[in-house]
Amino acid sequence: MYFNIDDLEKAIKAKDNRIKNYYETFGFVVIRNFIKKNELREIKINYNQEFRIRKKEFTFFGILKNRLGFDGVKEIGFRALIRKFTRKPDILFVPNFIDENINLTNFAFNDKKKSIYDYFLGKDWLYMGSDGQQYLRGGGFAWHRDWFLEVPQTKIFFLIDPIMSLGGKFKLIPGSSNIHDIYTHNLSKMSNWPMPNDFPEGVADGNFLPRIKNPRLIYDPKKINIPHVSLKLKFGDALFFDQRNFHCLSGNYPRFDIKMMSLLMSKNPFHFSSSDPILKKNTRENLARRVIDLMVSERNHCSCDTTYGSSLINSVFFKKNKKNFIVAKKDKGGHFNQGTINLGKNKYFTSKVNFDYYKKIGITHKRNYASRKLDNKEMSKITSTYHFDDFHLGLMSDEFKKFDY
Repeated sequence: MYFNIDDLEKAIKAKDNRIKNYYETFGFVVIRNFIKKNELREIKINYNQEFRIRKKEFTFFGILKNRLGFDGVKEIGFRALIRKFTRKPDILFVPNFIDENINLTNFAFNDKKKSIYDYFLGKDWLYMGSDGQQYLRGGGFAWHRDWFLEVPQTKIFFLIDPIMSLGGKFKLIPGSSNIHDIYTHNLSKMSNWPMPNDFPEGVADGNFLPRIKNPRLIYDPKKINIPHVSLKLKFGDALFFDQRNFHCLSGNYPRFDIKMMSLLMSKNPFHFSSSDPILKKNTRENLARRVIDLMVSERNHCSCDTTYGSSLINSVFFKKNKKNFIVAKKDKGGHFNQGTINLGKNKYFTSKVNFDYYKKIGITHKRNYASRKLDNKEMSKITSTYHFDDFHLGLMSDEFKKFDY
């Protein structure tokens, strides 16, 4: 599951698919030294700079430097330093993170990186977006999936400047991305996802499994665990994983912040082989609509002003590789509501999101979820009120109606 960037580059040059096949079989692979040594310092500086600008989140030394007057106008005091080490575990999330920073954009989008994305995702992969994350005081996150679409999508995680500590491991259930088998369906039954978790470990909801260990606690009461791999990522590594896999991030001790950033990319339905099993009960157009729906949903859910960040949009890479990007548009109310895929040769595929369709699915899913916990009298209080920004719940749970849960 661990491969070096040099081995990957040799495999790409030799058209050797063994690393790619490992990824597609188990749903993940770690590429060691993906970020070159001479790039590490610049990546760290730009990562911290984006959080400082967009979230007013300073590093420990950044607070001291600013407070002592070595950093221009004083923005912060010693109380902020104390709060940094006493605040409750939480998550800071910034969308279009890599896209808005010119140096991070140049790092992630160039001809050499494109050959790597082509290798794992195929021709004309579709870029879905990026984000920056900080798990304050080592909070981690519970077992969950990101999405559950039939079209495979790859998330690329980068751990930024990890500090030596206990825990802080990325955990993943291999093969849980294989959408059409009983194994995956049973895993779906063990979790309330995409509804809120009953328990802090994220699984064993609805008494489908015994209670298990909470991945966010280093010292946990003795409970059983579930089969998984536990990955210790280093600064400079890249974790490629299918975001349909159940995964989590364990907490750490001492409670240092965990810093990560990620890219999300999708396979392009218009480039699937005609013999691909995914096309047995689907058309390329229907699969492409789902990808666009997800893209549009995330732009609204994350309150993005633009489809991608300005640094990416103005880059040479973006202008040279139009077929790798979805162009999303807004309605008169300022919400994204449609997207277009460039098919080349002046051909385009455009799809407008059917919000009512997902709204109905989302309401049904909420009611089904509530029926497990509420009696009939309380169920009658569940109304059809559904907030526009939360329609993505219907998108996330749409695949469930195809299977017997």
